[in-house]
Amino acid sequence: MCECANTSCSDPITLARSEYEAVRGDGSTFAIVAGHEIEEAETVVEQHQHYCVVRKIEHARKVAQEMDPRKH
Repeated sequence: MCECANTSCSDPITLARSEYEAVRGDGSTFAIVAGHEIEEAETVVEQHQHYCVVRKIEHARKVAQEMDPRKH
């Protein structure tokens, strides 16, 4: 599922488990549907055929890293 900031979004995305693990290996990066990025809070760092990768910036990055369940 899309990991955009819109809590009501349930758009599906297609990526291999290894691709997902690579994206989420950094607590500030997320896989989203293209066009779902929020320019004030994140930057597109990769574009793929079926999804984009965004990196949270500034305050949003700090919050994302603090809430990363992989680090707890």
